[in-house]
Amino acid sequence: MTNADQSRTYASMYYHEGRLYVLEATVPAESLPQGLFQQSLSFIDAEGRRIRYRLYPDGSRERVPPPGGNFQ
Repeated sequence: MTNADQSRTYASMYYHEGRLYVLEATVPAESLPQGLFQQSLSFIDAEGRRIRYRLYPDGSRERVPPPGGNFQ
């Protein structure tokens, strides 16, 4: 969204394991987009491994192992 002072605000919401996460970033009018901030969010499991899902058109999801690895 572009604000009255021409700064830009970006927001995204994620729902995971019963919790809602809201990310918001505002950058000055002449600044580069802040995409890296929102794209850097990751969820990890109890062992510290990144959680990844394959999403399907019907809204279901399946947990998948990280690239080149497995869940162990």
